[in-house]
Amino acid sequence: MAGDDGHGCPKKAAEKLDGVTFKSGKATLESNAKNILKTVAKKLNSDDSYKDLKIVIQGHTDNVGKEKSNQKLSENRAKEVMKTLTKFGVDKKRIKAIGMGSSCPVDDNSTADGREMNRRIEMHFVTPDNDGTKCDSPFGQE
Repeated sequence: MAGDDGHGCPKKAAEKLDGVTFKSGKATLESNAKNILKTVAKKLNSDDSYKDLKIVIQGHTDNVGKEKSNQKLSENRAKEVMKTLTKFGVDKKRIKAIGMGSSCPVDDNSTADGREMNRRIEMHFVTPDNDGTKCDSPFGQE
C-alpha cells in the first residue's frame, strides 16, 4: 500500500475542515458546508493517498456554556459531518465520529477570535500508533 510501509513515510496530519460550519448552538450544517464536505468525500474516495485511510471526525466547541451540553453538541456535529460524508459516498466503515467538547482548545477561549478557532471540525487519520481519538493540540494543556 503506497505511503504506508512503516519505514519513515510521512503520516497524514489532522486536517481542520475549514468552512464546515453549523447554525449557532445546533448540529445543522450551514449550506456552504455541504459543498465543502462533497469535495472532502471526493478526495477520500479517489485520491490514492486517502482512499485506504480510516478517519475520525472530531467535533470541538469553545468553553461557553455548560460542559455537558458542549460535549453533546460537539458529538452531534461530528456525527452530522460523518452522515454527510457517507451520503456523498464515503464507506461508513471507514469513519468514526467523536465529540471533544471544549476539552481540546487550539486557541485562547478568553477572546472572541480564540473561541471561533476552538469551534471546529477536524479529520484525523487512524494509524497503528494513533486511533484518532486523542487531543492533538498542545494549547492550554497542563
